[in-house]
Amino acid sequence: MTHKDLILAQCRKCGIKLKDLAKRLGVPQSTLSETMRRGKPDYATLERLSNALGCLPGDLLPHTADNEVTCPNCGHTFGVETKPKEE
Repeated sequence: MTHKDLILAQCRKCGIKLKDLAKRLGVPQSTLSETMRRGKPDYATLERLSNALGCLPGDLLPHTADNEVTCPNCGHTFGVETKPKEE
């Protein structure tokens, strides 16, 4: 799955639309769409998205069945936790 697919899946899981996510982030929907289209968000963007969606940043990174992700910026592969945040 791509970053865009993972963001859309998390939106569906939370029951929110992209326009609502953009509002939560305080950005125009066009900015959110461009971020999703580019597909290489930096960590600060991933953190903002995950906070707005109530998930972990790693949940928005494409990962293998072994929960390994490849950094979209540097190419380094590392393991991540992909369980929901506990409140």
